[in-house]
Amino acid sequence: MTPGLPTEIAELCQDRSLGSSALLSRFLALLPELDASQAESALTELQTAFPVMAVWVFLQRRLATGDLSRQAVADLEAEIRTARRKTLDLAVEQLARYDRLLTISRSSLVEAALVEWAAGREGKVLVGEGLPAGEGRALAGVLAQKGLSTKVVPDWELVDQVSSTDAVVLGADWVMPDWFINKTGSSALVRAARGAGKQVIVLAEAFKATTEQPFNERACYQIEQISREIRIMRVFEWIPLTDGIILLAA
Repeated sequence: MTPGLPTEIAELCQDRSLGSSALLSRFLALLPELDASQAESALTELQTAFPVMAVWVFLQRRLATGDLSRQAVADLEAEIRTARRKTLDLAVEQLARYDRLLTISRSSLVEAALVEWAAGREGKVLVGEGLPAGEGRALAGVLAQKGLSTKVVPDWELVDQVSSTDAVVLGADWVMPDWFINKTGSSALVRAARGAGKQVIVLAEAFKATTEQPFNERACYQIEQISREIRIMRVFEWIPLTDGIILLAA
């Protein structure tokens, strides 16, 4: 970690329970307390920790002017809220057709969409547990607190549950013209949905869409230490944007 950065930056870099939009929001809350040099170093640290999250590319472009005033940050936050709201409106309209949904990982955008979708209906959400970090369990807990009927499904069993749902809802950390990146296990769900004739809906704010790819395949892996054993685990994967996938990125 770069010397002189707040401990909160190190904590963000180590957080494996949140999606990219939530991490971006937390970083923006810290931004007014950083000078230009610290902001640049912090952004570099976050890109290193989460190289397959397009939000850091977006933020790097927006901070290129060097304007870190509270008004500039407030304007940036307003832009992000607007993009998020547009995607949520599209999502709620699309999801209204379904009563039983399935998702994986913990996207704050998917979480917000599911909460709005559930208002006034008796829907059910199946959530993969999301090992090793367990972010799926965390998402299910939040949804249950908000009154949604949820069920946590072991990751290995999630594909088998696709046929019993109406649609699969996924977030995205990076969107390209022909593919998107999300938590490992997403591509298997897409294939299962296609085989079962179920809809796949991908939610992403517009600022996650880019034609750049400044990372390689290695970035999709991370090293985990489990007890005394060190394992190299694939935590992200590239999923083709094939026919039948509805991408909502407004």
